[in-house]
Amino acid sequence: MSRNQPWEVVIIGAGPAGLAAATSVCRAARRVCVFDSHQYRNQPANEIHNVVMHAGQQPDRFRSLSRQEIWNCFEHDITFIEATISNINKVHVRDGQTGFELTDNAGNTYRGKKLVIATGSMDLMPNIPGYRDLFGHGIVHGLIYEALERRGKPIGVLGLDSINDVAPVLMAFHLAQNKVTIYTNGEEPARYRFQDNLNMVLARGCTLDTRKIRAFSRMHDSSVMIQFSTGAAHYVTYILHTPNTRNRAESMIHRLGVELSEVGGYAMAKGPYGETNIRGCFVGGDTSTSNKNIPTALSTGMLAGYGAARQLAVDEGWEAVQHSSPPSHRHHRRG
Repeated sequence: MSRNQPWEVVIIGAGPAGLAAATSVCRAARRVCVFDSHQYRNQPANEIHNVVMHAGQQPDRFRSLSRQEIWNCFEHDITFIEATISNINKVHVRDGQTGFELTDNAGNTYRGKKLVIATGSMDLMPNIPGYRDLFGHGIVHGLIYEALERRGKPIGVLGLDSINDVAPVLMAFHLAQNKVTIYTNGEEPARYRFQDNLNMVLARGCTLDTRKIRAFSRMHDSSVMIQFSTGAAHYVTYILHTPNTRNRAESMIHRLGVELSEVGGYAMAKGPYGETNIRGCFVGGDTSTSNKNIPTALSTGMLAGYGAARQLAVDEGWEAVQHSSPPSHRHHRRG
């Protein structure tokens, strides 16, 4: 197929959300092209959790098996292209219909009638030596990834900002059985803005360590060593910390005109199927929510793909009306 011949749906991103969207589109017998940049937020993780039938599986194996299954079932309707999309424009595709033109980093262009953006997000990691190396296996952003398998062992929580949402810290305390230390990395508790949350975790039994952190290191038993600027060190089973994130395709989505949330920068959907304020543009996965995990990505991706296929059918219905009705009875409002 020519790159300039429009696919019915183009999907940017081949993580869980993009693959789920592709499955929905293919189940509706629509032609779809999926663009895979091979950039995934959970790439550093050793295992995935909280996904039925896939707990403990490596993320790359989960993706490769999912992609192969889709190909085996829908090879006549799906195309995978290994490319990083760098720009999106709205264009006319045919018969007065608008669609989308994608441009990749090599300058190649591709067109589709409907667009699903599932490019995911990226973590903005703090500038502490060792943090990046341990992120995903030693430093984790959610209890579902490590806590259950290591219950009863000491847990560290990085930064007072980690108790802005106090529930995960209290859950960690329950799992660690009274062995949670909050490392403020030099921040003084008196300056913390959510004093009620701080009082709650201290009343529960968490302890504070206000020393400045010099580095993190992974030990031979997979525990984490926290080295302080004073030269002393602490050891914990793992560190709980959720870094800030940024939408991976934030600038590209912004140029397209998609509305982004003020907090978190994710694309705002206006209905159950993930359609944005741009008609025909749908979003799923981390791109579309602050709730960033695989089950949510699968769900929102599936809905976005279904929404795209659903809108294609409605467009075809309106097109049939336009061609069959007398001029005086033609409708001009599109659903």
